[in-house]
Amino acid sequence: MSEIKLDYHIKELTRGDLEQHFSSFCDTLGNLREGGDLSTEAAIKTLSEVNSPNGHIYVAKKQDGEIIGAATLLIE
Repeated sequence: MSEIKLDYHIKELTRGDLEQHFSSFCDTLGNLREGGDLSTEAAIKTLSEVNSPNGHIYVAKKQDGEIIGAATLLIE
């Protein structure tokens, strides 16, 4: 079986990710739907509301830190 080398990794989104790569996060979300004017502060507030024992936001990040994908996992 051949090994597949990925140019990205998947990790839980952190406040630091948002602060450092907010633009690429918004671009990624913009591919899904028009997001309007989302501020860094509003995104951090949403992150803190979703991140709980039952909710997590994961992102795919390239080696340079650019966020190229996002998913929210909610557990009931």
